Amino acid sequence: MTHVRASLLVLLCLWMVACRHAEPTPFTDDAGRTGFKDREGRVLVAPTYEAALDFSHGLAAVRVNGLWGFVDTSGKVVIAPRFTAGGMFGFGSAVVGDGKEAATIDRLGAVVERIKVTPVEGPPAEGLTPVYFGGHSIRDVGLVNARWGYVDTQQRVVVAPRFGHASAFSFGLGAVEDDGKYGFINRDGAWVTRPIYADARPLVQGLGAVNLGGERQVSWTLVSGGLWGFVDATGREAIAPRYTQVTDFSEAAAYVQRPGYRGFLSPSGQETAPLDAYSEVGDLHEGRARVRDHTGRWGYVGVDGKLAVPVQFVTATDFEHGAAKVCVGEVLGPQAIQAMQSWKCGFIAVDGSIKLPLIHDDVMDHHQGVWIVRAGGKYGFCGPDHKMRTALEFDFIGMFSNSLAQVKKDGLWGLMNLDGQAVTPLQYTGFGYFSDGKLAAQQGKLWGYLDATGKQIIPPRFDAAYAFEEGRAVAVLEGKEVTIDATGRTITP
Repeated sequence: MTHVRASLLVLLCLWMVACRHAEPTPFTDDAGRTGFKDREGRVLVAPTYEAALDFSHGLAAVRVNGLWGFVDTSGKVVIAPRFTAGGMFGFGSAVVGDGKEAATIDRLGAVVERIKVTPVEGPPAEGLTPVYFGGHSIRDVGLVNARWGYVDTQQRVVVAPRFGHASAFSFGLGAVEDDGKYGFINRDGAWVTRPIYADARPLVQGLGAVNLGGERQVSWTLVSGGLWGFVDATGREAIAPRYTQVTDFSEAAAYVQRPGYRGFLSPSGQETAPLDAYSEVGDLHEGRARVRDHTGRWGYVGVDGKLAVPVQFVTATDFEHGAAKVCVGEVLGPQAIQAMQSWKCGFIAVDGSIKLPLIHDDVMDHHQGVWIVRAGGKYGFCGPDHKMRTALEFDFIGMFSNSLAQVKKDGLWGLMNLDGQAVTPLQYTGFGYFSDGKLAAQQGKLWGYLDATGKQIIPPRFDAAYAFEEGRAVAVLEGKEVTIDATGRTITP
């Protein structure tokens, strides 16, 4: 009896799979309208829809006049179009977009549950922003077991959150995960590239890296094994998977590795520049890529793979605006701190010529092209032209905030702008940090506040003063903690 039940279960599973594969598939005609065909290519449902998703459990989402509904395999409307995003049915329900929310509906279209979605931080890409609901965070892994979709610039759910992960759109495609595999969808949520890959990255310069045959480790962020290739903006494989490692394309080249070749790859798939002599290769920026050899030192090669700037630096950054920060000295080893103390840093041009002499102990905190430079225990500013804007005369310079930097000289503090010009005199004994457009400033033993231009707006009269938040701040006056408003008036004793 047990064997009979097991056999029946296997037959049932095979029947369900066969039914699923027998369901019609979407196609688009020359006029851009979508309908459905069977496996032999016969038209079953005429192309009258603006867009359509795959059939699932006998129903498929279709878009009519900008709204989504559902039809059966004969094309009969089962759920009238009224949703902002279609979905896929499973276990009697589907997740759809319903304005600024997602919703679970039943097979009659009734809303079972409304779902609030959370957008990822950052501006939309091509008018779409990934959103998610559910899941939980794991340290060093990130968000897992969430469901992902997309909203438009009006925050309407336009791709229902039905994927295991979703990346930013690029070149009209979004890389998404479905049941452990990655593919690409279009703006309607329809598959352009079926999910067969262990990983898929957003397209860069019209090509997106994909991994075939790899295995995911811990979460969607890590993939081991498999081979890498690239798909183009049509979703087709432009470069077949054959590489064990690839970078995204940058300036018409990607760095790739396979047995017998390590070097640059052109968008047409040609291996153009072997780089076997180097242990590490960076992306191309302004025609140069950082390379490190077996000695641990860095130089730069061109897109042809030829050495453009000799290997000589202990550290080197990518080129930006015609210059790169580099340092010379001892290579890091067991005595790392001692080695770093020997470093001398500056800037070079793309041809290797010196733009800022390599005589500085450090060059740091890049802000709108302005760098803080330290040498001999003194600090100054270097501008976007990589020339010094101030002398190396300050005892300390803090990080930029509100395009102003806190500078200290002879025990007193002041503010300086990006041009290296003093905004306030060196007359303060201490500063807090900018918050809510205000900065706590100490003169002698008393504290007051400056505005974002460095102008004093609250005279120093407090024993202590803390950061403003939403127009209020905590301060200490005559030994008592008080709350003050933006004018310095006491709100609570």
